Amino acid sequence: MLELKNITKIYNPGTINEMCLFDDFSLTLNDGEFLSIVGSNGSGKTSMLNLICGSIPLDSGSIIIDGKDIAKEKEFKRNQYIGRVFQNTA
Repeated sequence: MLELKNITKIYNPGTINEMCLFDDFSLTLNDGEFLSIVGSNGSGKTSMLNLICGSIPLDSGSIIIDGKDIAKEKEFKRNQYIGRVFQNTA
């Protein structure tokens, strides 16, 4: 199971360029469920994956995989829970 619980991410807080990406966002995916995320450029698809994988830090909230909160774990430690395939842009 993957659960995003009350996650918040704000880029450039307190500046003229402040942008709220997620504000108290929650999502639960149970074992065996499949999810497709679609949206236009800049809508937060890759940023959500980067938050889950630990490439960018959460401002607040929890990322729970199989009952364990991994939100504070380093990116290299999350690799035991998460597989990632990068898109070739060449």
